[in-house]
Order: sequence, then C-alpha cells, then structure tokens
Amino acid sequence: MDVKIDFSREHKALAEREEEFRGKHVIVVGDEIYPFEDGKEGLQILRRVRREHPDRIPLVIYVMKKEGLYPLRCPRERQRALMAERLDMLSRYGVNSPEELKGKIKIGEVPEHPTWEDYIELTNLEDDLARLEDNLH
Repeated sequence: MDVKIDFSREHKALAEREEEFRGKHVIVVGDEIYPFEDGKEGLQILRRVRREHPDRIPLVIYVMKKEGLYPLRCPRERQRALMAERLDMLSRYGVNSPEELKGKIKIGEVPEHPTWEDYIELTNLEDDLARLEDNLH
C-alpha cells in the first residue's frame, strides 16, 4: 500500500493565520490549529486530536517568531517523535507491544481506566508509524 502524507490543507490553514501563532508550537489538523505551551499540554492535545480525527496525521510544528516560512517537520524527525512517544507509553506499563498491554488489561494486572485509553492511543501511534514508514520507503 502506497500512502502519501498530504499536509497541504494544514499548511494553508497555518499560512493564513501565521501571525497569530508566531513563536508558538502548534498542532494542525485540517483547518484546526491548536497552540500549546509545553510537551505535556501538547501531548494532551495530540491525543484528543487523534481521537477526533483518526484518519488524519496531525502536523506538529513551531512557527518562527520572525517573518518567513515556518519550518516543515521532516518525516524522519516526525518518525523519531512518534517512536519516542511510543516507547514512553510502552515503558509506562512495562510492555513491548499494544497486544501485551491489552493482555494485562484483560487479566486485571493494570486498571482499565485510563489504560484502555492509552491502549487506543498506542494502537493509533503504531498506525501513524506504519503509514509514515510506508511513505518513507
């Protein structure tokens, strides 16, 4: 399967409102732009955006303070960020895969809430990584 990542809609939305977001990190999905102050807030927004738009890969970007084009996050950088997030979630539960986490939930080794939400987020991360990997090769 040949998957192409198309951020043209996100770039257009951000270009139209670039002044508003100068000097900020933002998550863009479609026409929606979500600024965030720190990694914790960004991760919360990213999780919500992924739940609301499971068919889209959000664009995470920093809008430079000075005028000019904002830098595009290269696919390899995006891949590293997703892999780091995946590793963080897996290590939080001491597992090596989403399936292993699901098994721990089923036998009651970890609480269902919020672990089910994390399981869903982890499977979404795996899907994003697979699509990105396919696009890189």
